[in-house]
Amino acid sequence: MFPGRIEAMSILQTILDQKAREIAAAREVESEAEVRARARTGEVPRGFIRALRAASPAVIAEIKRASPSKGLIREDLDPVQAARAYQRGGATCLSVLTDSQFFGGHRDFVTSIRQSLDAPIPILRKEFIIDPYQVWETRAIGADALLLIVAALSAEALAQLLTVAYEAGLDVLLEVHDERELEQTADVFAGLAPPIVDSRRLAIGINNRDLKTFAVDLTTTQRLTPLVKRLQPTGSEPFVVVAESGIFTAADMLLLNGYGADAFLIGESLVREGDPGVNLAALREQYRNGNQGVPE
Repeated sequence: MFPGRIEAMSILQTILDQKAREIAAAREVESEAEVRARARTGEVPRGFIRALRAASPAVIAEIKRASPSKGLIREDLDPVQAARAYQRGGATCLSVLTDSQFFGGHRDFVTSIRQSLDAPIPILRKEFIIDPYQVWETRAIGADALLLIVAALSAEALAQLLTVAYEAGLDVLLEVHDERELEQTADVFAGLAPPIVDSRRLAIGINNRDLKTFAVDLTTTQRLTPLVKRLQPTGSEPFVVVAESGIFTAADMLLLNGYGADAFLIGESLVREGDPGVNLAALREQYRNGNQGVPE
């Protein structure tokens, strides 16, 4: 049973408390040293950021059964079938929710999907990562990149997790919601060694959803994209900017691209009904054609 909508003011801390309990329980089964050793014997991660740079439109298609803001989205969604459908629909990368309690996901989804795909599509593990244990676990289950949410982390924790992700060979999607979080990110970047903050390994995700109200405003991407340039290390390529939340039509994608977004993370509108791959293919085609109408 998935939880219904939860009050916005309490959800993030509720999730983080649950993550701490899950990590403690996982350590009882397998130590961090054991997880790290298992991670290092797996396949080399595929280039998540590299794939986003090479595609147009670059779409991270999300496998998502539920969320705290929307409640149950699609209970019967089979993650492997959805991943295969997305592959047929031309997904650049996949985003796989692994939180069970709030999003109806599971860590095993990543492993099953990686083993089932015909082509090497990079996989983002969509999770509330708060501990190095989860970073190594991400690599061990077969993901190629992980999400780090600035709102969920202290400056010290963010610096540590970026360092560990770099050591583990994983790409990072670093998610921000507002100007204050971008300032916090800039401060963290200033204290890290240059190889860790590398636009070839790290993208900036701009989440258009307000964490306090759950309201979505696509102009969040418009406000924040110019500020992302301040994070760019001297002499490096610009960061890939990924627009997240509130993307339902080709018109939304075209608008966000005009605001400076390079890639789009799309979930609910693709999985709620029908074939996710067909939905994705239609959205991509309309985007390419510059059609700002609602998909039929």
